[in-house]
Amino acid sequence: MKQKAVRIIARGVVQGVGFRAWVADHASQKGCSGWVRNLPSGEVEALIQGIDEDVDWFIDEFEEGPQAASVQEVVTEEITFDDALTTFHVLR
Repeated sequence: MKQKAVRIIARGVVQGVGFRAWVADHASQKGCSGWVRNLPSGEVEALIQGIDEDVDWFIDEFEEGPQAASVQEVVTEEITFDDALTTFHVLR
């Protein structure tokens, strides 16, 4: 199975609405590894890696976000897969 890693930035009303916990829950559901964090700019940044189709599913879900969020834009960038990153973390 092909694997890939992406860096995702979500813009809009994405902080203070449970976005990081929502991302961690979805990553857990799909067995993806990586991390998620709030940025000082008000955006949420995540690194998601896993099986190709699981990461693609995750990107689609990211565009919706949790119910309280209002995602206006999602920017993705494919990055190098890191075999050492085996779990998912919510960064503070």
